[in-house]
Amino acid sequence: MRTSLFLVSHTIFTKQIQILTTFSALNLIETFCLIIPLEWWMPKKTYAYINDSVMKVLYSPFMVLIASWEIHSAKRVQKNRKIGEADDDVRHEWEMITEEEQDLFNDWTAKCARAVPDIDLDKPTQEILKLRNELRGKLDELDRKIHSTLASNSGSGSGGAGEENDS
Repeated sequence: MRTSLFLVSHTIFTKQIQILTTFSALNLIETFCLIIPLEWWMPKKTYAYINDSVMKVLYSPFMVLIASWEIHSAKRVQKNRKIGEADDDVRHEWEMITEEEQDLFNDWTAKCARAVPDIDLDKPTQEILKLRNELRGKLDELDRKIHSTLASNSGSGSGGAGEENDS
């Protein structure tokens, strides 16, 4: 089981590295041909214009290739849908996981979700909200005890309401 997950993650990671190395070469071009020689002395607006123009020229061939591939894939999917077949008839190895591996993945996802801090609230605010919830629970419990005590006193005929007015 762990071996198959390793192979799947290794395959995906390797493909991502291949893609990133292609684009990292373009980042090197940006760094050594634009940022280092131009950014430090050129006005920001001019540098931004030059940088955007060069990046458009460098990345546009890749974007055209990606767009054409996506169009090709979309046409294949539309054709398959017209004839009533599945969108993609190729099963990739990362799609072939067992139920046990899926449960392992779901457990991991749940652990990650629990570990993510709430970045909207700072630590003291989180503590205050936690204490507020604890206090609400205790007040609700006290309220229930008071109501049960009053109900039992009024049910026994001891005249609890009259005694409270005398004191």
